[in-house]
Amino acid sequence: MKKGDWDRDKLVISTKFIRCANSVGLSRKRLIQAMKKSLTRLQLDYVDIMFLHRFDHLVPLDETVRAVNHLIEKGKASYWGTSEFTDTQLMEVFKICDKYGYDYPIAEQCQYNMFFRENVEVNYAELFDRYGLGTTIWSPLSGGILSGKYNDGNFPEGSRLVDPGLPPMARERYMSRFNEQNKPKTVALLNGLKSIADELGITQAQLSLAWCIKNPDVSTAITGATSMNQAVDNLGALDALGKLDATTLARIEEVIQTRPTPLTNYRKYEPRAPRRL
Repeated sequence: MKKGDWDRDKLVISTKFIRCANSVGLSRKRLIQAMKKSLTRLQLDYVDIMFLHRFDHLVPLDETVRAVNHLIEKGKASYWGTSEFTDTQLMEVFKICDKYGYDYPIAEQCQYNMFFRENVEVNYAELFDRYGLGTTIWSPLSGGILSGKYNDGNFPEGSRLVDPGLPPMARERYMSRFNEQNKPKTVALLNGLKSIADELGITQAQLSLAWCIKNPDVSTAITGATSMNQAVDNLGALDALGKLDATTLARIEEVIQTRPTPLTNYRKYEPRAPRRL
């Protein structure tokens, strides 16, 4: 930030606290300590959004929500959000906020891509409409599977799926699409997307990212890049948005066939636009 001489007021900077073992959790004490350490490392006075990663079953939820609001009132964060909370857990959060007059979370950081759609398209629908909850989706390329590099079913050297540092849980999740049973279907799906992307004059990664961003319930897509070329290619998804008309979206659905079923209209409230900073 200092080298770039960027205007802090034009940036949206977030930090995230995780619920795990070894005395790290979402209690008031731990959150206050974690925020202090995070701001010290970032060399900032405040962050725009603080995220809570995963529900902490060992701490009363009202203590966690109260601690978050304490940090907001102290000017350490402007807003807060959750990460990987279930719709039921989020509804409990909103009930506590309504009861005590606390600030609502403005975003849920959840997985969303062409393979994983249930939460954004079904489970959170009422939360989007009723509370205007936004999303900062992660893994829009499903660990790179939707980028085009695995279209032949093989794993190129240096790719994420052959990275020895990839956590076992993540490896199992991604590799399962290339086991003996799923590989033919996965390869056909990926090459079907490649054909559509080629016709549109964009890359497969741009197509997959633009498809995610096209969803009105997606506020922000978190992307990763290991090179400047990948970063530039990812940003090209913004220009690709205009090419995803109703006809193209229908063709994509025919290729991926992953729409959550049964398709039900869960919308009960007048839709509210998701929060954007």
